Amino acid sequence: MVQVGEEDYNFDGKPDMIRFVASVQSPIPVHSMKLLLQFSYATQGAARLKMYGLAYITAASPLPGSSFSADGQLLLHQLAPLPASSFTAALQKPLLDSSALLDGSAVQGDVVLQLSSLLSNYQQRNITTVFDNRYPVWKAGSSQEFVVDAKIRIPPNQVHSYRPSTSEMLKWGWVQFACALWPVWWLLRWLERLVFGHRVLETRVIADQQPRQQRY
Repeated sequence: MVQVGEEDYNFDGKPDMIRFVASVQSPIPVHSMKLLLQFSYATQGAARLKMYGLAYITAASPLPGSSFSADGQLLLHQLAPLPASSFTAALQKPLLDSSALLDGSAVQGDVVLQLSSLLSNYQQRNITTVFDNRYPVWKAGSSQEFVVDAKIRIPPNQVHSYRPSTSEMLKWGWVQFACALWPVWWLLRWLERLVFGHRVLETRVIADQQPRQQRY
């Protein structure tokens, strides 16, 4: 059984926390578990981004467990600045086959998912999501049911860098040029009034009063 719910604490229409609860029947003791979750991730702003991200959670214990709980943040990890238009088709392709939910096989094994190659290809991307699991709790116990309870918190206003377009650079460059030109122009006008108004420098005016002869 799998249950997924969202919580919006500040009522801004964006999920602040996603809770994932899965219950798996196991006739043998459970000593380790691996959980791979897929998210549709989107950002707004100058560089809009829409992609699929992953959260990988793993735990192991020498003692058999009855449940495992995790509580952490889904962080945005970036290697290089994004282009101005960040709608990349490769990032919008799902990493996991969501059609498995239709046939009741949402809980799949490591062999079916080929976890090692999938995570290796995922790490080669420029921008990814990483689950920072700071509070893992493994509960020991002997039971035929193993419960996984994961709380994925999504921090607001995560920062990502991008390369601005030429038009954006020219727009902000003109604003900076105008801001720098105004104090320089005011300083030059002040120096002009100081030098010529207060006669700081000696000057001499020569007037040519002799009439000039016109030559034809």
